[in-house]
Amino acid sequence: MPAGSELESKAVVPMRVATISLGGAFLESNKRLSVGDAYTVQIKSGLRSIVGTAVVRNVSGNGGGVEFVHMKQDDREKLRQLINRLTRE
Repeated sequence: MPAGSELESKAVVPMRVATISLGGAFLESNKRLSVGDAYTVQIKSGLRSIVGTAVVRNVSGNGGGVEFVHMKQDDREKLRQLINRLTRE
């Protein structure tokens, strides 16, 4: 690696979605979350994948609450459809 270059790690940390809304979610994780940290989130539901940026707003012993701060319009629509489907079940 050339001098001055950096190796960036984008480790995938699986988390379980305990609750979800258009504004955010509570994610259960073994990884210690810190308030203010930002993550790229990928929510998978069947063949669908919803991608956005979330910021940790609060933490507890088993995970933390995140706010969705950026999401493309088509991903936001997929999230809305997912939530509607889940609330009907």
